[in-house]
Amino acid sequence: MSKIVLTLFAIGISWTLYGQQQEKPRSTQAPETAAEMQTQEYLAAFEKDGVPTYGAVEAAFAKAKKENTIETWANAAQMANSLANVVSLLDEHYESKYEHDARSAESELDRVKLRIKYMEESRAYNEDQNLFKGVRNDCFLMIAELYLKQGNKASALSYAMTAVKLTGDGLDITRGEALIKKIIEYKTP
Repeated sequence: MSKIVLTLFAIGISWTLYGQQQEKPRSTQAPETAAEMQTQEYLAAFEKDGVPTYGAVEAAFAKAKKENTIETWANAAQMANSLANVVSLLDEHYESKYEHDARSAESELDRVKLRIKYMEESRAYNEDQNLFKGVRNDCFLMIAELYLKQGNKASALSYAMTAVKLTGDGLDITRGEALIKKIIEYKTP
């Protein structure tokens, strides 16, 4: 019996020592946090495309209208999309703030009052977000029209479809729909 206990003890010690030898050295650097990774992603985008401001979008759009090239329209679309994303973040903040504050509301009436307060605060952000999404979509349609003029129907159709798909429920798709029908030579029955 004592031989069995000693054997098991020796196996246990050997197993422990073997396991310790197999451990890989740990990194001395702390892993990046999600916040640090997000900050780096934002920084890279802003360094590449510039900080999206109202003035920058207006300037990019004016340049695209003047030069009327795929590159300038693509730049204007990128700037408008970036600004829409930044403004969307501000809009989403009020939704999160409402959800947080509504938990401590004493009554349903208090929750409704909070909802109205935060909806009013976020309304301008939501309107501007939709405005810049519309600018982005208009830029995509201009790109589609330029590709169509070059005879590149595949690129034209992809940009026109993207503009219509990104439009969502609240914006008009008439121009995009007409362009898609033109590209695919749609015949109304």
